[in-house]
Amino acid sequence: MRDQSTEVKTLRAAGLGGLLLALAVLGAISYSSYRNWMDFRNADAEANHGRRVLTLSQQVADSTRDAETGQRGFIITGRDSYLEPYNAAIANVSRQLDALASLCRQEPNQARRVAALQPLVREKLEELRQTIDLRRSSRPAAEAVVLTDRGKVLMDQIRTLIATLQSDESARVDASSAALQADTQRSRLLILLGVALLTILLGGAFVALRRAAAQNDKLVASLASSQEAARNWRNGWKPRSTASPMG
Repeated sequence: MRDQSTEVKTLRAAGLGGLLLALAVLGAISYSSYRNWMDFRNADAEANHGRRVLTLSQQVADSTRDAETGQRGFIITGRDSYLEPYNAAIANVSRQLDALASLCRQEPNQARRVAALQPLVREKLEELRQTIDLRRSSRPAAEAVVLTDRGKVLMDQIRTLIATLQSDESARVDASSAALQADTQRSRLLILLGVALLTILLGGAFVALRRAAAQNDKLVASLASSQEAARNWRNGWKPRSTASPMG
């Protein structure tokens, strides 16, 4: 009976220990999932930031090119309708450059590129304005300025800076996307392993506690049987009576 009592205690301890381990594993999974989620959110934010930088830098390139296109059309035709792309670009490019500078201020290399890009774009727009003003009075004078290649040199420098900026940012976006995929796969693997381990621990704890309950029932039944046998033995035992002596 003492062995049975010890076995019950051992099984109960094993079952409770399994439950405690399951709780510990659940806590570890929750913490790791939270960390993975934070990493995922940071990587997603970096990827979105990079895509915004790429979009804005391309808008600056497009606006500058559109301004140049409008200038060329006006120099050739002298018609103000050809200046529509130029006017639209003038209205947008300063805002686009400011937004790009704001996005890149936390990254030193990109911030330096944007800082170098801003005066080049302003100088290019100024060169376009001068040739447009000259064309209103003299087409040959405007064409002479264009033939100096000053505008071409500025445009080449702008394209080179934007291409470098976009190349660096594209690499950053690719790295963030790879980190997103890695975080997603790690989270899935962690959940699968955690569920498997929890299943094993909870299953083991359930079996141990069930066996402990069964052994306890047997122990109680055995104890009750022993007590019943003892009562029957006491009730069935009568003390022998002492015979009186014969006269």
